[in-house]
Amino acid sequence: MPETALPQYDPERCTGCGVCLAVCPGGVLALEEGRATFSAPENCLYCGECELACPAGAVQLYYVIVQGDRMSA
Repeated sequence: MPETALPQYDPERCTGCGVCLAVCPGGVLALEEGRATFSAPENCLYCGECELACPAGAVQLYYVIVQGDRMSA
């Protein structure tokens, strides 16, 4: 994954609820002026927790995160 890959974020949809901050394992997000911001983008694990947690749909990942067992060859 490229170093610059971050979830897409629409600040106009952000309600400032802070749920994304609470679920982010990398501590990437912070609230500034009542909206979430990527305050530490270098810590983003691209895990998708922020996208799943955001009730306003302000966060979207470019790629689909596939979880589960991998098939062996």
